[in-house]
Amino acid sequence: IQANLQGANLSRSNFSRARLNKAKLRNANLNESYLGYANLAGADLRGADLSQAYMLYANLRGSNLCGADLSGANITEEQIAMAKTNWLTVKPNGKR
Repeated sequence: IQANLQGANLSRSNFSRARLNKAKLRNANLNESYLGYANLAGADLRGADLSQAYMLYANLRGSNLCGADLSGANITEEQIAMAKTNWLTVKPNGKR
């Protein structure tokens, strides 16, 4: 909880069921990471690379995905709707 992993290279990491509440993951590389069932409530994921990440069933309530790259990520529209996004956020289909 409240871990500071800003700018860290965490590609292909397994964060299954991890409690990352309010974690600072700004500009972190989470490419191809497994975040299934992880609790990312209130996490700062601004500018993070989440491309090809598995995020099904992850709790994203109140998290900040502004500018994050979600291209190819396994994530639902309902999960994205619970998080804060902006026009820089790249959706799973590759569009902003």
